[in-house]
Amino acid sequence: MDEHVNENDRSLRAMAVAAKGIMSAAENDRKAAEQAIARLGYLEKRVEQSLQQIPTILGASAAQIADSVASKAAEHLIGKFKQADAAALDAAQKYQAASDSLKRRFWLSIFAIHLGVVLPLALLFSLRSPAPMRLRKGNES
Repeated sequence: MDEHVNENDRSLRAMAVAAKGIMSAAENDRKAAEQAIARLGYLEKRVEQSLQQIPTILGASAAQIADSVASKAAEHLIGKFKQADAAALDAAQKYQAASDSLKRRFWLSIFAIHLGVVLPLALLFSLRSPAPMRLRKGNES
């Protein structure tokens, strides 16, 4: 029976050692769990802070994007206006050249018409001989 008691005693001691090991492991797990919970709490606070900053960041980004788009649109419009000004200046120069050409042609036409009418009449009167005129004057008297 001593043997049986010794064996029971060893069994109880082994169980006690195992229970102590389990308790120690459970305590270590509890400490690790508490540390993990503390880290998760810290992480939660940081996530909340980051989430609170999002509207501010997005607002600033939207304002910067709007300014950038407005600036690029203004630069594009300035370029288009410069092109339009150059085209208008070119058109005005071409219009002026066409106007000058028409004026020259008009005055050349007037000169040609006068030349065509006045020169033949002047030739007609200068080439006529004075004798037929005298004859006509003599017949009228």
